[in-house]
Amino acid sequence: MGEILHNSQTDTILELSVGVAYDSDTDAAMKAIKAKLENVEGLSQERNIQIGIEEFGDSAINIAVRGWAKTQEFHQIRFAANQAIKDALTEANISIPFPQREVRMLS
Repeated sequence: MGEILHNSQTDTILELSVGVAYDSDTDAAMKAIKAKLENVEGLSQERNIQIGIEEFGDSAINIAVRGWAKTQEFHQIRFAANQAIKDALTEANISIPFPQREVRMLS
C-alpha cells in the first residue's frame, strides 16, 4: 500500500488507422506507409510493423497499422507516426477522402 506503480513494459502496442480513396493502389499505399514508418524514432526495430486493409468503410478503404512504441514516449511516437503516414500518402499522390453523405429532401 502506498507504493508507486510503474509500467513494467518497455514497449506499448501502437495501433493506427487511415482511410484511402477507393480508387487508390492499396499496395502502393501500404508500401509507402511502411517505408516512412521505418524512419520514425522510437518505433521498435525488433518487431515488424504490421500493415493491412482493416475494413471497407463508407467513404474509404481503411488501412490499419500496428507497431510497438517505447512506452515512455508513446504519444510523441504516435504523433510522429501519424505525420509520417500523412507524408507518405501525400508523396505517393494517394488521397485521404473525407466522409460524404447524400441528403435528399422529400416534399
